[in-house]
Amino acid sequence: VQVTLEHDAQRRTATLRLRQHCPVVGVETQLGLQEKPPLHIPVAVGLLKQDGSALPLRLAAAESSPSARVVADDTMLLELTEREAQWTFADVAEPPVPSLLRDFSAPVIVEYDASDDELALRLAHDPNAFARWEAGQELATRYILRTAAAIQNSAALPGLKQLEQAWLSVLTDVAVDPAWQARALSLPGERLLADRMNPIDPQALARARDHVQMKLGSALAEHWQRLVNEALAPKPYSPDPLSAGLRALRHTALTYGLASGADHAIADAAQLFREADNMTECMAALSGLLSFAPEHAATGGALADFYQRWEHDPLVIDKWFAMQATARPTEVHHVEALMQHPAFQLRNPNRARALIFQFCLNHPRGFHQADGSGYQFWLRQVLALDALNPEIAARLARALEQFRRYASPWLEAQQTALEQVQRQPDLSRNVTEIIAKALEISS
Repeated sequence: VQVTLEHDAQRRTATLRLRQHCPVVGVETQLGLQEKPPLHIPVAVGLLKQDGSALPLRLAAAESSPSARVVADDTMLLELTEREAQWTFADVAEPPVPSLLRDFSAPVIVEYDASDDELALRLAHDPNAFARWEAGQELATRYILRTAAAIQNSAALPGLKQLEQAWLSVLTDVAVDPAWQARALSLPGERLLADRMNPIDPQALARARDHVQMKLGSALAEHWQRLVNEALAPKPYSPDPLSAGLRALRHTALTYGLASGADHAIADAAQLFREADNMTECMAALSGLLSFAPEHAATGGALADFYQRWEHDPLVIDKWFAMQATARPTEVHHVEALMQHPAFQLRNPNRARALIFQFCLNHPRGFHQADGSGYQFWLRQVLALDALNPEIAARLARALEQFRRYASPWLEAQQTALEQVQRQPDLSRNVTEIIAKALEISS
């Protein structure tokens, strides 16, 4: 849904235009369709003043249409049923900032050219939790992508002052739910970021995200440490939502502390692991140590202790493997070493998913190595699994189906690996279909 907003200072009105577009795909292209008919799309919107306060919404007299209804003083639900429609709001004295798709009112992609200032304002003041979170994720995504572009071009890295201030506005907001804060303060993952990069440079993206995370960790160190100290304070475990949200927020703070390289961060994580009386905190501490202090003695001790404590629970040991498979420093040789562990069995689908699938599908920086080692590892595992369980092998085969979106040398290395699999004799129909489709789409 494309969105444009025009403000008329003389008439004190703001006109919001929505235009929908749904490209044809698959069989629809074979039928000769040019574009799908309009869908019924409910779009919940609000308008914010330049100081962040919410505007009460009222349609201009000529716009009293059944295609819009007020659901709150500051939110109106617009029913987009045609290709294009517009609504004019009255009593808007200054250019407003639109708050779009509140509460995720429809599963659509909104295209609106918001400025960084607008996103920062919405993150700080938007009364709608979803719209506020979405603004922060978009702002962080832009800064990470700009940093990645600078890394690719060997240019000076952009400053992050505005992002730091935006994050601070969330950190110091005592009125919001801590579980929401934890999500709002978490950076977008590398897989989501890759969707916004064309062509994809996975290593520049990983370095850029690390840089932004480190800078936010350093700039807001005092606030992160306050939350970590609260996590370390002795308290009885409680599964209620508020306590769970506080734990999630403190784990986010611990991650930023570790990312900043603060001297005390590793000791804090080790202490949390030792003193935690619940698995959530144990795993959060161990995950942080694996990602930011893999060679530290405390990490090795915690890793062994966790395994010994839970070795008789298969689901927990799956998590133990998955944590290592997706830790920041993990590369192919680490995964191959873990495959030699007595608890790993390739014939066990859950164990294969926990280690091999997690590495290939959910750890872009380790999997997408410029030398192609990750793709050759993928090739070997696809073939090994195909001999045991073709359905599982076919799911793993899909790890490279988007290879054309990558820059060189990742594109060529992935294509080579796909072609090597395709040439294998006695390949199952399951894997053959996935590989053939990937290569056919790319041609």
